[in-house]
Amino acid sequence: MYVMSNVDTRQNDDVTVMDRHDEKLQKPKMFSVLIHNDDFTPFDFVTSILERIFKMNADTAQKTAADVHVKGIGVAGTYTYEIAETKLVQAMQLVAQTEHPLQLSMQEA
Repeated sequence: MYVMSNVDTRQNDDVTVMDRHDEKLQKPKMFSVLIHNDDFTPFDFVTSILERIFKMNADTAQKTAADVHVKGIGVAGTYTYEIAETKLVQAMQLVAQTEHPLQLSMQEA
C-alpha cells in the first residue's frame, strides 16, 4: 500500500480509498542581494561580479553598477533565500580574493 503525506486512507477489505486534502502552497519569500557603493572598488570589478555571479549581460551589469555608484546601493538580483545566500557568499569570496572593500548584503524583497 502506498501512502502519501496529507492523505487520509481507509481500508475496506481489499480496497483502499484515498482522500486528498487540498493544501494551498505559499510562494517562497524572496530576498534581494544588494551591492553597496564605496569609493575604492573599481567599476569594472563590480560589473564583473554582476556578470559572473548574478548572470547579467554586460549592458545590464554596467547600468546596475552605475545605479550603485549614483544611488549608493543597488539590487544585484532577487532570489529565494538559499539562492540569494549562495550568490552572496560567492560574491564575497571573490571580493575577499581581490581585497577590495566592496560590501554586499541581503534583505527580504
